Amino acid sequence: NASIKAIDTDMVSPGEGNAGWNQAADDANDSGVPYTREQYAIIDRKAAGEAAVLGAPTGIPDLDSVLLGIQYGVVTVIAGRPSHGKSSLAAAICDEANAQGLGVHVFSIEDQRRAYALRMLSRHTNVPIERLRSGDVRSGGEMSAVMAGADRLYRREHWIIDDEAGLDGTAIALRARKYKRENQTSVVVVDYAQLVNDREPNPVIRVGKIAHQMQALAREEDVALILVSQLNRNCEMRDDKRPLLADLRQAGELEQCSEAVMFVYRDEMYHPDSDDAGTAEILVRKNKNGRTGFARAAFQAECATFRPLSRRDERSGSGGRGGGGNGNGNGRANGNGRSYREPPPERWGGDE
Repeated sequence: NASIKAIDTDMVSPGEGNAGWNQAADDANDSGVPYTREQYAIIDRKAAGEAAVLGAPTGIPDLDSVLLGIQYGVVTVIAGRPSHGKSSLAAAICDEANAQGLGVHVFSIEDQRRAYALRMLSRHTNVPIERLRSGDVRSGGEMSAVMAGADRLYRREHWIIDDEAGLDGTAIALRARKYKRENQTSVVVVDYAQLVNDREPNPVIRVGKIAHQMQALAREEDVALILVSQLNRNCEMRDDKRPLLADLRQAGELEQCSEAVMFVYRDEMYHPDSDDAGTAEILVRKNKNGRTGFARAAFQAECATFRPLSRRDERSGSGGRGGGGNGNGNGRANGNGRSYREPPPERWGGDE
């Protein structure tokens, strides 16, 4: 078989860069060889010291090290309890992906386009959303930042914020396909699953139907599809309130249809004096083709956005307080030398 021979030759003798890949690999579009070539290119970049991100970058290096980016052709779920930042995380990932030249199509079912744009402006200027909304810009420096941020966002290409109300799963898929070519869409976000319109009265069946429709859209259009979801209240009744897969609200099928599931957890929402105030834990509870894991990121509540932890926060193991570790001897260092508080072992890993 010519295709198999091409794989054998290419894997044994890759040559310099991509030179070892022969034309047979390029021509065997239905054999899987192009994906083998893609994998070799990733290995090549990793050997050169570059980040090994296979999908859309999240902008949070620790999260990318677990997920290797938001993968194309599959559904990635971002879930959390209200006000923990699930929509903010999705928006931050979109911003990073678009900054890297990827087309983004956001179905903002919860927020109007104006509110979404305001969140982006706050992220780019570090001026709190509340003050931007009221026009309370307090200095010439802030005004310059707002003007520069607005101009930067205005010049962005290939970004659609679709806030039309009442869209069902079929309409979302049709609109995503319609604008994919002209928008060069690589990332689609649906925020959030439980608000997608459908006549099905049973919420479990309704969310399951939407999950299958988004799975088909991601696969057929080869886009990284982020589906934001609510959680039920079960986690609120446990001592350790970090979410588990079983907490996905009305969403058994959502877990089944997803490649990866991550939860956003902010300890300060339950413990105002938490040593981890100003940060969020991003818990990757499912990763079908990789490892599960944990990433901590800075959360700017006043700007409703996520960022990588600053160097000072990395040294202290905390968020905005810089508290010198977690204060209880429970800290440890991850692969980047960062101190952090790890979720208790009985709540970590999968939910089996």
